[in-house]
Amino acid sequence: MAMSANVEGRPAEDGSSRIPSHRSRVVAALSIGLASAVFTGIVFTVTRIPPDFEFWWRGAQLFLSGVNPYHATPRGPLWPLPDPLFYPLPSILFSFPLAPLPLPVAGALFMGLSGGLLAWFITRDGLWRLVIFVSAPYLMALRFGQWSPLLSVVALVPAAGWLAAMKPNLGLAVLCYRPSWRAVTGCALVGLVSMVALPSWPIDWHSNLNALVGHPPPILTPIGPLLLLALLRWRRPETRLLLAMACVPQLLFFADQFPLFLIPNTPKEASTLSACSFVAFFIWLGRLGTTEHYVAMAATGVLWSTYVPCLVMVLMRPNKAPSERATEATSLSLETIS
Repeated sequence: MAMSANVEGRPAEDGSSRIPSHRSRVVAALSIGLASAVFTGIVFTVTRIPPDFEFWWRGAQLFLSGVNPYHATPRGPLWPLPDPLFYPLPSILFSFPLAPLPLPVAGALFMGLSGGLLAWFITRDGLWRLVIFVSAPYLMALRFGQWSPLLSVVALVPAAGWLAAMKPNLGLAVLCYRPSWRAVTGCALVGLVSMVALPSWPIDWHSNLNALVGHPPPILTPIGPLLLLALLRWRRPETRLLLAMACVPQLLFFADQFPLFLIPNTPKEASTLSACSFVAFFIWLGRLGTTEHYVAMAATGVLWSTYVPCLVMVLMRPNKAPSERATEATSLSLETIS
């Protein structure tokens, strides 16, 4: 049976996929990027609820005009958004090229690029992985213009590790999937540049974060002890990702959980995780209007539809990383030949 490579470029554990051609990957990346851009542009045009992307987009505009965006008063003339700036300065600096553009155009370019890049890298071992783009977390990431799709690239490409500094909570988690000194160095350089640009930003940012509520680490929720079972598979990279994600603060509202979709290792697992996410999403959607706390209302469903299925997937695998198993197989083959 032909063996393919998983998302890390190591031998796959099932052989269920065929290595796609360069052309098919290009087509997939362009298609996902274009669809993501169009969807985001339309949503940003018609929505009445400010997308998360608008925060760092407006922050970039204020910074370029000489104003400290962390000092802007919510619902004021310079900052019409309902909350202060909760994002670190690197995300503001990253948004400089998009700041002059209208919000729908800027958001479309950002999410189109994010989706296209992720589609290119994640299809290295099979086009079946594109199913992760048909999931509630990805659609919600597009709806709000979130970092999670682009940060998922960090888990696959160490050279992109500097992007983890854009949203440190999720960034730290994805770095744990495939840690490298190159990624750490990149983040350090981004941090140094941001300190030169605005030395006071860490203090200003921390002050604003004091007003942020509703971002619990999943490990502190009722299912937290259950997630610790993943330690039984501690040698696997997806276990590191799962546990790291469980330990960082996040909004349990689908989008932040998108990096967990790197864990499926077969078409069936990916389809199951996507289906579970939609079940939780439609249950949440059906309850809209019953309470004003529509974000908190999604939390339980998000936990059970993303973290728990990923835990089951991890526990069903052997406690050896794919690279270790490949090395053992190679050694056994050499011994047989000799």
